[in-house]
Amino acid sequence: MRILLAIDDSKFSEAATQTLIAQVRPRDTEVHILHVIELYPLLRLGEQTRPEVAVASEEHRHQASALVAKTVKVL
Repeated sequence: MRILLAIDDSKFSEAATQTLIAQVRPRDTEVHILHVIELYPLLRLGEQTRPEVAVASEEHRHQASALVAKTVKVL
């Protein structure tokens, strides 16, 4: 069995994670964790190369990695 767990930093995501933990599933179950980084608020037409966008993008990636690592640890 394969399960896709989409996460963000919300109480609903935490509830989904806890529900997954409580489920009985086959031993060979794979859980794939998905988190989406939304950069569109940071980007304006023609500004993709600005240094602030790169810094904010990297910060979002670090936060996303931490959130995924935390979820993996909980699971």
